[in-house]
Amino acid sequence: MTDLLKLPAHHRRLPQQFGAFLMDKAVWRGKNSCVYYARDLRDEAAVALKIFYPQADCDLQTQRQSAELEAARLREIRHPNIIELRQQGEVEALPYLSFPFINGHSLQVGSHNEGKLERPLALSVMLK
Repeated sequence: MTDLLKLPAHHRRLPQQFGAFLMDKAVWRGKNSCVYYARDLRDEAAVALKIFYPQADCDLQTQRQSAELEAARLREIRHPNIIELRQQGEVEALPYLSFPFINGHSLQVGSHNEGKLERPLALSVMLK
């Protein structure tokens, strides 16, 4: 899990509760967003909560559009290897997407830790 002290200041100031979500810890961060492990207080589900943050090179409107585009694409796709979107919304002008939380690591992390996938396994992952 990501050490919150290594995150930019606006990520660290995130309140313990974000809308209907009880925040726990950061699990991934990108250039303009951060994913947190959280609990949806409406149904007690464990979720991955992706919050989009404005940056110097990316304003809030651009972040909203990015979140909306990602949500629209996810709604179009039904595949066993692609996580389903639970909810899209905005809290205090910050757009977010929530997903069911899956304990584990990404393919990127796995390939970094375990090295390149053997060709048959890589093809089977791609074809699923």
